[in-house]
Amino acid sequence: MTSKFLVVLKPEIVAHRVLAQNYKVFYSNLPVKKTQFSDKDLKKIKKESLKMAEKPKKVALSELRKNGIEIEEMRQLRITNSLAKSLYKQHEGKFFYDRLVRHISSGDVIAMRVNGNARKCIGSSRLWPRIDPSDQPIRQKFALSDVRNVAHASDEDAAMEELELFRLVALSELRKNGIEIEEMRQLRITNSLAKSLYKQHEGKFFYDRLVRHISSGDVIAMRVNGNARKCIGSSRLWPRIDPSDQPIRQKFALSDVRNVAHASDEDAAMEELELFRLA
Repeated sequence: MTSKFLVVLKPEIVAHRVLAQNYKVFYSNLPVKKTQFSDKDLKKIKKESLKMAEKPKKVALSELRKNGIEIEEMRQLRITNSLAKSLYKQHEGKFFYDRLVRHISSGDVIAMRVNGNARKCIGSSRLWPRIDPSDQPIRQKFALSDVRNVAHASDEDAAMEELELFRLVALSELRKNGIEIEEMRQLRITNSLAKSLYKQHEGKFFYDRLVRHISSGDVIAMRVNGNARKCIGSSRLWPRIDPSDQPIRQKFALSDVRNVAHASDEDAAMEELELFRLA
C-alpha cells in the first residue's frame, strides 16, 4: 500500500479565480445598482469580497496539513494538453473529459507529492447538496463547478503513475541516492545561457537540438551536495536496463536530447553553478 500521492491545486486556486468569482457573486447580490456607490464604497465592497474568499490557496494547503497530510514536494507549473490527457485518461470518452483537459491546462497549477491520502480532505467532485459548513472539505469550500473543483488527488491505484507524470519522483530519486538539494529555482533558460552550458558540444550534430530543447520551457535548476551523474544516468538510453535499478534518465527520458536532466561533472561544476547564479 503506497503512502505517496499526487495532489494538484487547479488554475482557479493558483490564479485567484475563486477570488474573482466570489467578488462577482457578492457584487451581483447587492440590492442596489452600482451607480449608487462611490469609488470609496466600491473599494470597500471589493475588500470585503476578498476577505470572504479566505485566500483559498493558503487555506487549501493549511487544510491538508491540518488533516495530517505531509507535503514533501511542491511545484508550480503549466500542464500541457498531452499531460492533462494522460492524467485524465480513465475519463476518456465521458461527456466531461474535454472540459477537464481544457480546464486543468488553462493556467498554472501547483503539483505536490504528499505523504498520506488526501482524497477525504479534498472531498467529492459531487458538490451538492452542500454539507455542514463547519465540516466542509476543500472542494465544498471553494469549488466553482464540478470541473472547476479546486484540486485533483490521486487514488492508491494511480498514485505512482501520476507522480511519475509530473516528474515528482525524479527529485525523490536524487534524495534517495544521498544527493542533498541545497538550493532550487524554477527559471527559463535563455538561448545564450543554453549555448554557454553546452559549449563543450559546439560543432557536434546534436548541439543545436540540445540548445533548443533546454531553452524551450521552464527548468528547475539546483545546487546539490554530491555527484548526481550516476543517479541521473547516461544519455545513451539503449539498451534499457533492469527496471528495478534504472537511473532517472532510463525511467523518464523521451530521447537522447529530451533526456530529463543535465548534471555537471567535477571539472565544470563551479563554472555551471555560476552561470545559474547558484554558486
